[in-house]
Amino acid sequence: MKINRSTMILLIVLGVLLAVFVNLYEENQRYEKYLSERLFNLSSPVNSAIYEIDKILEKNESDFSIEDYESLIFYYNIITKNVQDMEYLASKLDKEKYQGELRNIPAQFSNQTSFFLFKKVDSIKQGNSNLSNNDAGKLQRMREVNSKWINIFEKYSVSEKLKDWGQNGKAINEAYWVELLYDLSNSTSLTDIGEMRY
Repeated sequence: MKINRSTMILLIVLGVLLAVFVNLYEENQRYEKYLSERLFNLSSPVNSAIYEIDKILEKNESDFSIEDYESLIFYYNIITKNVQDMEYLASKLDKEKYQGELRNIPAQFSNQTSFFLFKKVDSIKQGNSNLSNNDAGKLQRMREVNSKWINIFEKYSVSEKLKDWGQNGKAINEAYWVELLYDLSNSTSLTDIGEMRY
């Protein structure tokens, strides 16, 4: 069987196109896996930070040490950075199903809280370890918001989807993580942020 020249060229072009499409598909799969792992690596420290904050906030305010305040600053800074990064990722990947609803509120709350805690540490270092009614109110607000965040993470962590979240490389394609951000934003009000201003 003799193959004419045009058929041969067509087969070569089809072979090259097939190789290009397979390569693009594999590259896309690797990119999705990378972004899914990145997403998991952003959300997991937030989850851990929320639980560590809860352990500290369970104490009576009068039992707080300067190290407790510094640990709280550290954990709230993790939340600030990682939630901002997750929301940025959502906006860049056009995953904002709730367009305009992801307003960085949990990160703003965490940032204001870190600032309050930083000022509290500074005050303690200057010899003023008294806890004012205003400070006690802020700590109570922190407890209330953190409790809401724990409930949200518990809701998402018992889901079947979370079990293979970072492993299957498909998390980035789901709206699941955007819904988590949305729930965190909805559970934290602008009043909560305002209450934390120093």
